[in-house]
Order: sequence, then C-alpha cells, then structure tokens
Amino acid sequence: MAFNISDAYWLVSGQPLLAWSSARFMYVDTAADVGFQAYVAAGNQATQISSFHVLADVMRLQRVPAYLLSGVTVTFTQTPSLTSLYALDPTSMDQVGTLARDTACNFGFPGGSLSFQYPDFNSNMLSFNAAQIQQLYIALRDYTNAVYQAVTALVFELPGAVMPPTTVVI
Repeated sequence: MAFNISDAYWLVSGQPLLAWSSARFMYVDTAADVGFQAYVAAGNQATQISSFHVLADVMRLQRVPAYLLSGVTVTFTQTPSLTSLYALDPTSMDQVGTLARDTACNFGFPGGSLSFQYPDFNSNMLSFNAAQIQQLYIALRDYTNAVYQAVTALVFELPGAVMPPTTVVI
C-alpha cells in the first residue's frame, strides 16, 4: 500500500497500546479502534517513531501542510459577499500577505487601484479594499498558526487541546 501522510498511524516508542492517527489527530487504542484494525487488515503497518517530539515534528512538517491544503472558510460579518473558502497554500499565503503588508504601509494595491480582485479557493474573483485584504490575511495567518499549535498540543496530549474550527469569523 502507498503511504499517505493524511491517513496513517504512528506507534511512539514505549507506547505499544496507543497509535497516533494522522487522519483524526488523536491517539487510538490499537486493540479496540476499528479504524486502526481496518488499516492493518488492509496490509498497512503503523510507522514506528522514536518519541513524541519526533512525531510532533513530522506532523508539523508533513501532515499540517497537507491538512491546510483544504483551505478555511472565512466569514466576513461586515461584508458577507467576501465570505468564502480561501486557500492556505504557501503561494496564496504569500500573495495575501504581500497585499496586506503593502496596503498597511500605504503602498496601496498594484497599479494604485483602491480595490483588488483576489480569488477564493474555487477561483471566484472577489473585490477587496485595503482593510478587507488585511483582515483576510490576519484571519488566514491566525488560523494557520492555530492549526500548528493544536496539532503539537494534541501530540503531547495537553489538556483541552482541540483542532480549531474550519470556519473563521471576522
């Protein structure tokens, strides 16, 4: 079977009864979890990993970027027409970040325009003013950071750790 970082199981050294599910961002009981049992029955093997720290690094470097590719819905309460699913890939984040920084520094949008057409996740072009593009960037940046923080906390089983909702309201 081909390895899929988004749907794999990990056995941390010294923890033989628990496996980390990269699909569910949680530990499961290897003897009782139906998903784990089906994974093994399909010919897959859980990946052995040396420590919680190494698992957290693997999740941050490989699983979180894959998770973020599904985007996030941003709800604009003041401008409902901008409410949409937005991409979180590195190129999109760089583009929105550059526009936000340029407008915050009073450099404006390219060509001196007062608005800028920016695509949502499904390539629908939406018109943003400077304040709106800055709000979008802050929402995307904060959501991305929250996902990274949550995954780390979940790997280490910190109390109250949960994945952030996939909708951000601004």
